[in-house]
Amino acid sequence: GCAVRQDPLPGATGVGGSPWSLLPQQLAARGFTRPVVLQLLAVDASSLDDWTRSGSPLRRRLLATVAANTAAGLQPDLVLLQHGEADSRLNTPAQRYTQGLQQLADLLRSADVQAPILLALSTVCRSAPHNALRSAALALPQRDGRFAAGPDTDAVRDRHDGCHWGLLGRQETASGWAAAVIARQRKPVPAKGAP
Repeated sequence: GCAVRQDPLPGATGVGGSPWSLLPQQLAARGFTRPVVLQLLAVDASSLDDWTRSGSPLRRRLLATVAANTAAGLQPDLVLLQHGEADSRLNTPAQRYTQGLQQLADLLRSADVQAPILLALSTVCRSAPHNALRSAALALPQRDGRFAAGPDTDAVRDRHDGCHWGLLGRQETASGWAAAVIARQRKPVPAKGAP
C-alpha cells in the first residue's frame, strides 16, 4: 500500500537522504494539489547498460516493478530519470549514452509506460561535469518526444562526499525536480503510442 515515508525510501540501495522524500513538499509549495505517489527504483553506481542489457538483473527488476505497479492500478504520469554519474565515470561515448536512453524509453514503452521521461543533467560524482553526456541529454528532448528536460543537478554544490547531496543539496535538487514537473504538467502529454 501507499504510505507517507521518510528516508531511506524503499526501492533504493542507499541508506542516506534523498531528494525524493522532499519532492511532495516542494510540489505543494508551488501549488501542485494532486496527490503524489512516488515509486523509487535506484541502484548506486549503475550504468544505462545495467538497466537495458538483455538478461540484466536491473532490467528484470525494472520490468517487475512496472508490472507490479500496473497490477496495482498505478500508471505513472511522469518518469523522473536521475541518471548519468556512472556513465560519466565510465566515460561512455555520447552516442552510446543517447542510444542507452532511447533503449530505456523503448523498454518502458514495451511495458506500456507511456509517460514522458524527464531527464536530469546528472554527471557529477567526485568529478567535473561530463560535457559530452550533458550535451547528449540536453539534445535528446529536442529529437525524441518521449523525453523532456529535467533539472540540472550537476549545478548542485552541497555534496558531502563530492557525489551525494547534503541536506541543502537534496532540497535544491527536489526544488529543481518540482519546477520540472510543474513545467511538464502544463504541457500536453503525448497520446498513447506517440513518439
